[in-house]
Amino acid sequence: SSDLQLVCINPKVLSQGEMVKDKEGCLSFPGLFLNVERPQWIEVEFTDEFGKVNNTRLEGLSARCFLHELDHLDGIRYTSYIKPLALKMARQRASKLVKKIVRGHKNGKARN
Repeated sequence: SSDLQLVCINPKVLSQGEMVKDKEGCLSFPGLFLNVERPQWIEVEFTDEFGKVNNTRLEGLSARCFLHELDHLDGIRYTSYIKPLALKMARQRASKLVKKIVRGHKNGKARN
């Protein structure tokens, strides 16, 4: 299901598939979308909120989200996976996008 929610205590990646690049964003960086390379699938282990140890395989977007959040726990920003020049250009695009959205809201063009 696409609305999968997991409580993951002490998560760890046990194995992973081949690497693929895909767009990724983060609420900490509004409007900043980067091509980040991550495994297509991962096998993970974690303890749930009931103290049960779980092993599961996550694929595609679920694997990408899990790894993105695991990076947060490890103090890693997704921006660290990008070369400096590519990051600078992406930040300029994000800045323009955010300004355009703000202008739209000021002019009464907010979308729901």
